[in-house]
Amino acid sequence: MGLWCGDSQEQVPHFYKIIDALNYPDKNITVYCVDRSKKTEKGETDNLGIQFIPVFIFYSEGKEIGRIIETPITSIEEDMLEIFSKIK
Repeated sequence: MGLWCGDSQEQVPHFYKIIDALNYPDKNITVYCVDRSKKTEKGETDNLGIQFIPVFIFYSEGKEIGRIIETPITSIEEDMLEIFSKIK
């Protein structure tokens, strides 16, 4: 996310409302704030291919299972359901 980014300001709070409603543990969420070049100070996101923000990257058993990039296709809730439906 970027604190300067309008999409981040809109989508990130909505994401956290969903997470809070699910009682999902915060310890399982990692947030990186990037600068306008989509980089972090320590390079944590360099290998993630981030071109637009915010990006919500979802993992299952250490493997990426999907992303919501910039704005959801339908809604964050429905896009998350679609991503999590891929877990076998």
